[in-house]
Order: sequence, then structure tokens, then C-alpha cells
Amino acid sequence: MKKINDCEITKAINAPLILKKVLVQRADSKNRNGRKYPKAILEREIAAYNDNFVKSRRALGELDHCNENTVNLKNVSHLFTEMWWEGDDVYANIEVLNAPEFPAGRIMEGLIKRRIPVGFSTRGMGSVTELDENTVEVNDDFSLLCIDAVSYEST
Repeated sequence: MKKINDCEITKAINAPLILKKVLVQRADSKNRNGRKYPKAILEREIAAYNDNFVKSRRALGELDHCNENTVNLKNVSHLFTEMWWEGDDVYANIEVLNAPEFPAGRIMEGLIKRRIPVGFSTRGMGSVTELDENTVEVNDDFSLLCIDAVSYEST
């Protein structure tokens, strides 16, 4: 097992690349995108995501954000296998989909193997309230759609 970008990475021969204990979101703190996710809203959405997607192996994400409100299966790169809270932080174990039928996953694995940072960012729908000129807070109508792999994560 080795560490890259502060997360543990395991890979046996011919086995999927697994990223362990990856920080994917933080509650009650302004992120790099200027968004603040209240913990109560994030707790609700992470619980629903776990119940509806993670537990059934449908918690897929794409390589880069798109403007769609659904996950495009031809662009999936990773699968969330576990997700949990530690204080105000949400962590996950992630399987990189690196088989030939997942070109985006192979790109993601190639970046990680070459120590090129890959981060994760939530994609969702909902409104925001402006707190000040540099910060918006996600409102109660927020719905978490997925968590994508990105070149510069917000958390």
C-alpha cells in the first residue's frame, strides 16, 4: 500500500485501483468555490446517497463535471464503495474503473499513477443564498447528484 495525494492506494495485480479514505466534502466551511454546505443539509444528502447509491454499487462519478443532472455512463471513471463522516468531513473509499470498457477510468488511473493530483467535487442541484460577495450557502432544496473527479477540487 502506498500514499498519493494524502490517500492510501492499494492495487493487486489485475485488481482495480482503490483509493482509501479520500476527503470528498466538508460541512459548515467555505470551500474553494465559495460555497458553504450546512451540516444538516449535507448529512441528509450523504445519508440518502449512501442508501440509494453507495449500498447498491450505483454511486458512480464522471471524470470532470458536466452540465447534466444525471451521470452519463459512457463517461464514468469511479465508483464510491463506502462513505462516512468524521467530524465535519465526509470521507470515501473509491474504486477507479480502469478496465478497457471505461476509458475515463483509465485516464484517471494514469493521472494518479503519475502523481498528478485528482480531486473530487460534488455535483448537485438547488439554490444558494449569498452570504457576502465571496460566499454562498447551499439551501435546503439541495440534492446531491454525484461526486465527480476533477483537476482542482473545491474541498
